[in-house]
Amino acid sequence: MDRLKGKFRSFLLICFQNYLSVEAQRAHTLKRGGQCQVVSLDLDAAENRYRLEPVDYLTAEKIFEARWALTLLNHATTILREEYVCRGKESLFKTLKGFVGIWETTPEASYEGAAQTLGIGVGTVKTLIHRLRKRYFAVVREEVARTVSDPAEIEGRFVRSAVR
Repeated sequence: MDRLKGKFRSFLLICFQNYLSVEAQRAHTLKRGGQCQVVSLDLDAAENRYRLEPVDYLTAEKIFEARWALTLLNHATTILREEYVCRGKESLFKTLKGFVGIWETTPEASYEGAAQTLGIGVGTVKTLIHRLRKRYFAVVREEVARTVSDPAEIEGRFVRSAVR
């Protein structure tokens, strides 16, 4: 090290002060959203998916709305599944989720088959399916409510979706 440039001790002190300054700045940014996770956008994948969409009758806006709706329904499904898992009823959820109408069902899915799988009566299965559907609808409404600024828009979204 060249003595004309200063002492090594001074160099280390400046390095340490700079480090402390940067760490203090990082800690301060936490107050302004520093803990937020950065989501990267894969533009190539998005563009390739868009090219596969039927262009003759779907506009970009309709495709976006359909994707938004599917994402929202999948998120509601995840929330509902987590609720059942927390209550120790994951097998009940797995057995009955096909009766709600948005998940894949097997052609042989029936109330009787679900009752046999769960070891309960058919009437109980019907009641559990009704409760699952009701809770699913409530979760979907809650998720839609988080995306609108005016609560009156919730009814508008549900009415528009039902008409389509």
